[in-house]
Amino acid sequence: MKVVSVMNLKGGVGKTTTAINMGAILTRAHHKKVVLMDLDPQANLTAFFGMGHHGGTAFSLIAEDIDPAACTYQLGQEQLYVVPGDINLIMEDLAAITKNGGSARTFTRLGDALDVYRASDVDYVIIDCPPCFSAASVAAIYCSDEVIIPIKIDGFSIAGVAQLKAQIDALTGIRPSLGYGCLITMWHNVEVVREGCRAFLERYGDHVFQTHIRRSDMVDESTYAGESLDLYSPTSAAGRDYRAFVAEYLGRNEK
Repeated sequence: MKVVSVMNLKGGVGKTTTAINMGAILTRAHHKKVVLMDLDPQANLTAFFGMGHHGGTAFSLIAEDIDPAACTYQLGQEQLYVVPGDINLIMEDLAAITKNGGSARTFTRLGDALDVYRASDVDYVIIDCPPCFSAASVAAIYCSDEVIIPIKIDGFSIAGVAQLKAQIDALTGIRPSLGYGCLITMWHNVEVVREGCRAFLERYGDHVFQTHIRRSDMVDESTYAGESLDLYSPTSAAGRDYRAFVAEYLGRNEK
C-alpha cells in the first residue's frame, strides 16, 4: 500500500482537485482500491462528494479510539472510499498547542489507522492536507511514502514549495524513504507561465512531473456537479492531463 499526501502551503493551487481526480482515476482506469482521507478542516473534498457530518470522521480517527472502518465510507459500488473531514480537525491543533498530547496522539493514531488499511486490500491512501503545518498535516507527511505538491506557477506558491521542501528535508532524517513530486497545475500558454515553468524545472528538476495540468473551466464546473473529471468531462484538457499524470505517477512508482 502507498500513502500519498497532497499538500502545498499555498491555497488555490488545485490540491483538493488533484486528490479527488487522482483517486478516481486510480480506481476506475487502473482498478485500484483507494481511500481518500480529508484532513483539511475546510473539508472541501468531503463537500465535493456531498457527505454530511454523520458518523465517524477523520477527527474521530486521530482523536478517538475508533475503528477506521467506522469512518471509511464507500462511494457507490466503486472501490473508492472517503474518510470525511470537518471543522473539528482544528481541535487537534488546539490540543497540541495546549500540550494535551494532541500532536503525539495524532501521529500514533493516524499511523495505527494506516496500518489497518495496509493489512487489508487497500492499494492507496491519498490524504488531502490543509495548506498549513497543522498537527494532522505533519503527521500525514510523516506517515506518507510520498508527498505530491500541486504548484500553480506564481511567486507565492513557489515560495510555499520551498517551505514545504524544507519540512520534508527535515523529516527525511527520520523517514529517509520519503519522496516528493511537484505537479504543475493551471498551466496556460502565456510567457510568464512558460518562463516560470523553466525556472521551476531548473530548481527542482527530476522532482517535477512531466505532465502539466492545463487550466480548464471544466475543473470548476466539475466541482459544482460533484463529479471527477473522468466522469464529468473526460475529453477536457484537464481531464486528459489528469489521466496522463496518474499514468506517469504509476510509471514512476510501479516499475
